[in-house]
Amino acid sequence: MMNHCLASFNKLVALSLCMTISWSSCYQNKNQESEKESIAEAVFRYQFDHCRSDTVSQVYFLALGFNTDPNEKFMQRFIGSGQTVKKFSQSDYKGGLVTDRDTGERGIRISVTEVRLIGDKEAEVKGACFSMFGTIRDQVYSVIKENNKWIVKNAKNILDV
Repeated sequence: MMNHCLASFNKLVALSLCMTISWSSCYQNKNQESEKESIAEAVFRYQFDHCRSDTVSQVYFLALGFNTDPNEKFMQRFIGSGQTVKKFSQSDYKGGLVTDRDTGERGIRISVTEVRLIGDKEAEVKGACFSMFGTIRDQVYSVIKENNKWIVKNAKNILDV
C-alpha cells in the first residue's frame, strides 16, 4: 500500500513539474511575442518619419510579414499618434500610386517583415517602405531598449529602388 501511495505521489509531483515547466515556457513565448510587437511598433513609428513621399496627405498602410494585416489590438497602439494608420489590406496600388481603398487618398505601404531578438535589449528588424511608381526601400533596423522603451538607433538600406 505504501509503495502504491509513493508511486502516486511521485506521479503527482512529476505532473506538477511538467505543468510548471509548460506554463513557464508558454509565458516566455507570450512575453517574447509581446516584446516583438513593441519592437515592430517602434520601427513603424520610425518609418512614419523616414519613409515619406512627396504627397501632401499621408496614410500609412501597415503589414506585419509580407502583406499581412496586423490584428486590431496591434493597430490600437497607433490611436492618437497624429498619423493616419490603416491595415495593408485597406490600400490599393493603381497607376503607380498607393491609395486608400475607401477615400482614394495617397499613402505609403510600410512593413516589418522580420524581428530577430539579440538578447534582452537589442533586436535586428527587416522592413520596407513602398510608395509611388514602384519606389521600394528595404532596410535593416538596429533597435535597442532604453529606459524600458524600444527605439531605432540605426537604419541601413538593403535596397533602394
